[in-house]
Amino acid sequence: MTMELLDHLRSTIRHVLRTGMAMFLNKVSASSSNNSLLCETCKALDLIQIFRDGVRESEAIPIGALATILLKKDTCDLCALISHLISRSWFLDRHVNEDLTSVQVRLFAPLANMDVPHSAYPRRIDLLASRPNAIERTLKEEKVIFPAMALQLMENDAARFGRERLYHGRKVGPEVDFRLVKEWMRICEKEHGPTCTDVWENAVEQLPKGARMIDVNEMAIVEAPANCRYVALSYIWGKINTQYVTVLKNVSQRCHRGSLNNVALPRTIGDAIKVVRKLGERYLWVDAMCIIQDDPDSKMAQIAGMANIYGAALVTIFAVGGDSADAPLPGLEPGSRQVQQQIKRIQELSLAIPLRMLEETLAVSKWNTRGWTFQELVLSRRGLVFTKEQVFFRCQRDMFCEDVINEHSKDEAIYAGKHSFAHDELRAIRKDKVDLEYRYRSYSLAFMQIVEDYTRRELTNPADIYNAFFAIITLLSRYIEIPPLDPDSAFVFGMPESVLEDAMLFQPALNSPTHERRSEEGLVTPSWSWAGWKNSAVYFDLEGYGYSPVAAFQSLVDEWVIVDSKGRARQIASGRHLSEDSEDDNPLELYKYQKPSSPSDASLVEEAMSLSPGTLLFYTTVALLWVRKVNNPLEESTAEEDPSDVRIYKSTSHSAFEIFSSETSIAKMGKIVLPTDTDVTVPLEFVVLTRSDILRGQGTYDEEAFGIHYEGCLLNVMVIKQVETTPDGKEVYERVGVGVIVETAWAASRLRPQVVRLQ
Repeated sequence: MTMELLDHLRSTIRHVLRTGMAMFLNKVSASSSNNSLLCETCKALDLIQIFRDGVRESEAIPIGALATILLKKDTCDLCALISHLISRSWFLDRHVNEDLTSVQVRLFAPLANMDVPHSAYPRRIDLLASRPNAIERTLKEEKVIFPAMALQLMENDAARFGRERLYHGRKVGPEVDFRLVKEWMRICEKEHGPTCTDVWENAVEQLPKGARMIDVNEMAIVEAPANCRYVALSYIWGKINTQYVTVLKNVSQRCHRGSLNNVALPRTIGDAIKVVRKLGERYLWVDAMCIIQDDPDSKMAQIAGMANIYGAALVTIFAVGGDSADAPLPGLEPGSRQVQQQIKRIQELSLAIPLRMLEETLAVSKWNTRGWTFQELVLSRRGLVFTKEQVFFRCQRDMFCEDVINEHSKDEAIYAGKHSFAHDELRAIRKDKVDLEYRYRSYSLAFMQIVEDYTRRELTNPADIYNAFFAIITLLSRYIEIPPLDPDSAFVFGMPESVLEDAMLFQPALNSPTHERRSEEGLVTPSWSWAGWKNSAVYFDLEGYGYSPVAAFQSLVDEWVIVDSKGRARQIASGRHLSEDSEDDNPLELYKYQKPSSPSDASLVEEAMSLSPGTLLFYTTVALLWVRKVNNPLEESTAEEDPSDVRIYKSTSHSAFEIFSSETSIAKMGKIVLPTDTDVTVPLEFVVLTRSDILRGQGTYDEEAFGIHYEGCLLNVMVIKQVETTPDGKEVYERVGVGVIVETAWAASRLRPQVVRLQ
């Protein structure tokens, strides 16, 4: 037998074997499909046709009540997938007694977007269901934007419908595939260019003086080399033994080669060292080990440079999966993570519930509750996020994850988990150097959202309230302000001077348990700053109080004067981002109230020099007005109401109050949020701050008594109370709450001009 004939025979045998095996596997798959558990409703669905032809959202297929689907989760594979997905997305474990019989579930299969190549559009099944009010409130309290509830088609079935594997489901293994991670890194570094490289222009030469790194090859702490390429770590310290931290006593010894091999490193840090090695990198920055913890001067220098440290890192490892430094990085070692991928073979198709996307994962993580980790997330240009289920890679342009094939993704593609980077609006603002008014308006809104996110978090040491926010302040001062400013010049007590009028309008969070002032030894935390209160601050989504985000439209104060932390008094540029009156847009005669001019014979700056640090002085008008609590109990809402229209101010320590000119008046002037135990038997002292930018005024005041709503008719006001008298007899106040009053009512009140001294 010739060699050619022998090779042909071998090839024929291999072909027969492959064909036979394929037929066998197809039979097994068909058998598995035929044996899949399906209820009568799900049996009636032709999934192959649904995936092939698509189903428009307007023609979504009804599949029954959610309560019924939940009951069938153990007897129907498709109902099981749907039940798990909705339960997870809606936090049903927190609403075990919720009546779900009226919640109807429908499904549809999105058709390809006309702007997206047909082959690149993933096939999936989306679920539609209206959330009950109680669940809607829970999701709003979590402040998470959840992706659409969808069942994804696994990659092995994509070709059946003329689709690429790209953007379809991928099987996740028990350990991280670092070849995949390195591919994500390569794509970002080689293909994204300046978008992901020059994010904050934080060149490594700008690392703070004395910056140190862990050399993972030498296992020693070394001074950061010139042009150092390094990885940073973001994690939770937790309540564990801190003998591993670097202090003056051990820093010299830790500089020697191999010295860290003798240190009992917490699991998170030890695993981070392994990750750096697997990535082929050499240097790792970890705060507890690269900052000398008992050297105050060195520590403050590193804290001041935190914006550069995280901004210049090649990538930041985010240890989201644990609750202390002793937690492992999930997926690094066998058995260290929970692979909860649910895949069912139904009607010859592999369907899966996508693993939790990053926003969803962060919402329920301990890491997301810590104060220091917030700025680390915002500042990092790239992130490698270790969660309990999978690893994510996020940069300025893309999001990669293990359970969706989205390498080489296209900007116009639509796939599970696609998102924007944390507070990426800051980068967009930075690029706009022409329209300064728009730039500062955008800056104001971005700052308010940042404060909301930051104040929802906790600090192990409450005295870090400014330190854990300083990197954000540095970023805003250098890259948003024009011209760039020193952080100490741009901010006072956590408040940006350039948009102070907006920043002052914070409200206590809806679920705030207290109305207590923050008091930390050695810190000045004034009442007019968000840092002055123990509760978290909010500006948006004030259900039961406002109809739109609070904001200023025009300053009604001529001059703000601040006494800084060093006792120096200076004037703050007033209303630099706000509109001025224009006869074309806002005729002067439209406004019934005009701000008073500061008295020429008195200098607020001179007066402020004798007052305590943190005092804010301004000249405005004051009125004594009455308030009544709004009766808006939770039980007034019904399941039939549109959740977006439910207006409930749910707080144990604060309530919405209506404002009146006298104890017997029935004409409502406006609304304000105050402590629930506010004494309503006496008038309160109100001061006016700015003209409000609220666009909707319905229900805020009595339009029959005070006229129809027009732009700028609402004024931002503050209730103040006296807290002390200076030695020379001057009254000093603190903020109690802020609200809005219709201009015509304020102008008709008994107003008196006054210098307000606010601490």
